[in-house]
Amino acid sequence: MSAGLNAAVNDHETTDVEHTRQENEHLLSEIAEFCNREDRANVENILLLGKVGAGKSSIVNTIFKAMSGKYFPKAKAGKGLSTKTICLERFKSCGVAKEDIAEHRSLVKGILHRLPTIFDFSGIEDNDSEEIQEILELLLGGFIQPKTSLEALKSLQKEHYVGALKESIYTVSRPEWKITHVVYVHSCRETAAGSLIQCLHKVLNTVDPKTAQLIYTGDVHVVMTKYDLVKQHGQYDSADNETISAENYKDVVKDIAAAFSIEGSLKDNMTQWTSYTDKTSSEFDNPLIDNTALKLMRRIVAPSCPRIEETKAVVTTVTKMNLMFKKWLRKQNFTFTQLLLMTVLLFLAIIMFVLIKYPLWPMSIEGKNEALLDEILDLLGSPDCKIPEVILLVGRSGAGKSALVNTMHKVLTGKYYLIAEPGSGDAATVTTTLNWYDNCGVLPYRIADESRREKMLNKLNLFPHILDIAGLPDENSRKLREIIELLLGGYIPPGTSMLALEDMQKTYGEGGLRKVFKKPERKWRVTKIVFMQGCIDAAIAKNILECLKDILNMYDVKTLKKKYQCGLFVLITKYDLVKDSNDANLHGVSKDKTISLNDFETVEQEIAQQLSFKGVIQSKIIRWVSLTDNVGLENSYVENSALSFLKKMIEPGVPQAENTRQVIGIKQRIVLETHRFGKQIIFSIRRLLPGDDVTTRKYNIRGSLVFTRLYVIFPVQSFRPMVVP
Repeated sequence: MSAGLNAAVNDHETTDVEHTRQENEHLLSEIAEFCNREDRANVENILLLGKVGAGKSSIVNTIFKAMSGKYFPKAKAGKGLSTKTICLERFKSCGVAKEDIAEHRSLVKGILHRLPTIFDFSGIEDNDSEEIQEILELLLGGFIQPKTSLEALKSLQKEHYVGALKESIYTVSRPEWKITHVVYVHSCRETAAGSLIQCLHKVLNTVDPKTAQLIYTGDVHVVMTKYDLVKQHGQYDSADNETISAENYKDVVKDIAAAFSIEGSLKDNMTQWTSYTDKTSSEFDNPLIDNTALKLMRRIVAPSCPRIEETKAVVTTVTKMNLMFKKWLRKQNFTFTQLLLMTVLLFLAIIMFVLIKYPLWPMSIEGKNEALLDEILDLLGSPDCKIPEVILLVGRSGAGKSALVNTMHKVLTGKYYLIAEPGSGDAATVTTTLNWYDNCGVLPYRIADESRREKMLNKLNLFPHILDIAGLPDENSRKLREIIELLLGGYIPPGTSMLALEDMQKTYGEGGLRKVFKKPERKWRVTKIVFMQGCIDAAIAKNILECLKDILNMYDVKTLKKKYQCGLFVLITKYDLVKDSNDANLHGVSKDKTISLNDFETVEQEIAQQLSFKGVIQSKIIRWVSLTDNVGLENSYVENSALSFLKKMIEPGVPQAENTRQVIGIKQRIVLETHRFGKQIIFSIRRLLPGDDVTTRKYNIRGSLVFTRLYVIFPVQSFRPMVVP
């Protein structure tokens, strides 16, 4: 009888498990349907927030298992008061890659790029302070980039002041980092973190004074972790002795619900959660745990209240002044004289407003930048600009080549993205391949300002292409000249590894690359060379400069034309480190590595002397500052310098000679070799015949002409070419 009862219980449990698996398949179908709906423009960004040891990283691993069908510890999970997550971790597509998906989760492959992104942050102490509030505002607003350490943020606050992170350091928000859902993670064994919850409420209730709308519109969902430790629920098996009674669990839930004001909607706003751990593993395949994770994901991707896009300011500065004036006017009792005086003052204010709007004094830096951009667009639309310029950036490691690419992209789009990975002069180069940036790396949808986008759209395909190569050694070797020649001629395709080119030269010797890269591409042919030299570098890369001069002086022996018709320019970078320059607006915050203006001008003069730029320094040598942490990512004066550089790159220069006919053919070469050989014979005879006086020399020279005439009779092929000493 007992055996029959046990069999019946096992059959019932098996039925429940199968039912749960079927429900999980249905949940996956719903998630896929929600992810592919047309009104879902962007994927959701989920921030896991909670105290240390709440189980945030375990939630990431559990969601990964539920979506992929396989368990991998993608996030490092800690225990209790210790934490493994020390920085902001970003898990795109819930951390799931195509290779991770099990066969029974094939449905996920079709929605992989549409799955939410999870941000796992370090555990935050239960504290309602201005420091924590500032960090939460930056997190929700998408200002803090992944891999940023919480301790580093706190150190910056202590070193400077609370508010410095928002005002000066993290000033650019990225749309792909903005949080849309906050998942507050709380362990059922811990008491409610009232102070942290109150701090989160303050941030979420922050109102924009201009639009009178909430700044952060992220939904909040509560996850009560370690539900397997609650006695008498009977769903999961846990080997942990630190259990909690059902009554104590209800008290914790009640406190959390009261703190978030969700007492009447716990089913929609709170999840009882159990993560995959060593104590609940069941070989890391428990359909009940998967079911909870899938329900949470369905809750997040399901349609919700439409989010308000950027709206027009309601309370503008003019409106506020108008309201204040009316309020003040109601409290006054003016005489006729006072009203007349006020009218005169109002008239003067109107005059001042007109002068401000249409100034008689010099244009502001922002106005100059817009005027420069208009000039650039006019140049691109002129007949002189038929095809885009190709700019090759040359210099040693750490000269600032990649930083220039990022700066140009920010100036043209208004958004700062690291489309080129910048390095440092103290470390090895970051750029190891031949990176090609079409039209300065600008894409239409990246241009933030709509009016600028419309203005640039028709001429965007004429903006210069930028070719960024790895930092070069300071040498003037034949191997380096071979690589640069192939780059200038458009032979090497973008994406080619510079290390691979060097290895081929070591293996096959000099000239081996010419056998591999035989066919040039017109689009890749370089028209401008920009040599970049850091002003604080120990020495000028004179050998690279000499190498460039030698290459640009080469000519084609058949056409007698210059082989490479490229304009050469010099950018002396890191001008923000010149401590006593006249451009105060370009000064950086760094005080460790600086250089005096005299030393900077010495570098400028030495480069000008080596390249024979003495009389054209201002048009050939440019003082450059990139948008970096030293000067900030928003600097109108840096943008002005960048636009001036771009204008110089597309301005009409020396006309380039088209493909001309061959001047030195086979016939001409025979005549020249014959002439050279005859001169050699005359020189040799003059040395052999005696006589020092003028008369004897004349006789000897006339006699030697006989030998010259005899020489012409013989075929040229019978003589070897000789070099006249």
